Amino acid sequence: MFADDTSYLFSGDSMSEVVENAQSSVNSVVQWINSNKLVLNASKSLIINFNLREIIRKESLLVKTSRKSIPQEKCTKFLGIYLDSNLKWNTHIDSLSKSLASSAYAIFKLKSFSSDKVLLSFYYAHFYSKVKYGILFWGRSNLTHRIFLIQKQVVRSIVGVKKRTSCRNIFRQLGLLPVPAIYILEILMFVKENPKEFSVNNYNHSYNTRRGKDFCIPAHRLSMSENNPRYMGSLLFNKLPERFKSETRHKQFKFQVMHFLLSQCYYSVEEYLSDSCT
Repeated sequence: MFADDTSYLFSGDSMSEVVENAQSSVNSVVQWINSNKLVLNASKSLIINFNLREIIRKESLLVKTSRKSIPQEKCTKFLGIYLDSNLKWNTHIDSLSKSLASSAYAIFKLKSFSSDKVLLSFYYAHFYSKVKYGILFWGRSNLTHRIFLIQKQVVRSIVGVKKRTSCRNIFRQLGLLPVPAIYILEILMFVKENPKEFSVNNYNHSYNTRRGKDFCIPAHRLSMSENNPRYMGSLLFNKLPERFKSETRHKQFKFQVMHFLLSQCYYSVEEYLSDSCT
């Protein structure tokens, strides 16, 4: 019998407190595993010190199972997404870029003997699905433009135009969302499907305000916090036209928003936020 991967998240006011909390929990896990006659796969266990300060990231976290220390890593692949200790997405986007480049090359080769319908089916199965996965988290990385450039190569290959041809009308022609618009759609769907994660402005007032049905923008101390789904979700959802916000059916909401994003064909989140049409 195999159990799914299990993860623990520990925090503390000092590294010693973090280690103490981690060791205590690991001891409990090992005890439970032993009592249930299971085996801990120590070779696949690891620990990562997530921190924005490099000097703290370099500190060793000595946490042991019953037999040996758990190795400390700077990066690991978790559920198909690379997580690194400095809370950036460089490694993941490097890996994704290589995978997408292979898909882009396949589309280029298929073009000579395949119809547009076949190419688009291949695109959704082997390109779009990879871009969409986890974009909720890494979509605001400053390296996302690399993914967008590969996508532009792909749409040019599908219609057979030169390398420097503008892609905006091609996206509309093919009915494909640019990478930034894919991110916007995924964020908006996250908000629609998880309304309890967000606080409405009117909850904080005893009177109605002009933007009373908008979501509160979460207070934050670090600029990095502006990239998380809750912050971006509030910001992007508030910018939506009212006719979309009031739609309660999720499938209809997605359909309407997708067509809106296709018509506007946004090349960045900033372009969406500054658009007078929203």
